[in-house]
Amino acid sequence: RVTRIVLSGNVGLSAGARSWAMRSSVDVVCLSRRGSYQGTLIGASRGAHASRLLAQVALVGDRERRVRLATRLIGAKIRGQIHVLTRIARRDETVHVADMTAHMHAWRRSLTDARTLDEVMGIEGACSNAYFDALSGCVPADVTFDKRSRRPPRDLPNAALSYGYAILLSECVGALHAAGL
Repeated sequence: RVTRIVLSGNVGLSAGARSWAMRSSVDVVCLSRRGSYQGTLIGASRGAHASRLLAQVALVGDRERRVRLATRLIGAKIRGQIHVLTRIARRDETVHVADMTAHMHAWRRSLTDARTLDEVMGIEGACSNAYFDALSGCVPADVTFDKRSRRPPRDLPNAALSYGYAILLSECVGALHAAGL
């Protein structure tokens, strides 16, 4: 059963297919070539959409589920940060991140004890600070990068990070719309 059509890049949808989708309550999500959300054609019946939206709203009131979801998301983020640091260290023997990644592993394990979003975000903040401290030691000596800075980024690595995060955000929003969220 088709519930959603996702168009990505320079593709079209015939008038017949578009009419079928609208009559059949099949949403058509349009993304750019790079995955940025451009818009959605929404079918006639909104029943399925309403139940999905209600489920999303219900999550807002369910503190325990929100904490579990945040724990999984932040745990995956920390795992990714550790992976980046260890890959850099494997390629460059002058980079030493083992102590920092050990702390990050311990903080990641402590997520299982977090009972509030504030506790989860505190662990995320500690890991992010550690990650960027370790990352600043990975850049060449002739490149200025002391810490993460935004709005405005104060150096070339921070500008590159901000640019990359903006692209990533756009792709994530597109993926969320494509998934019906």
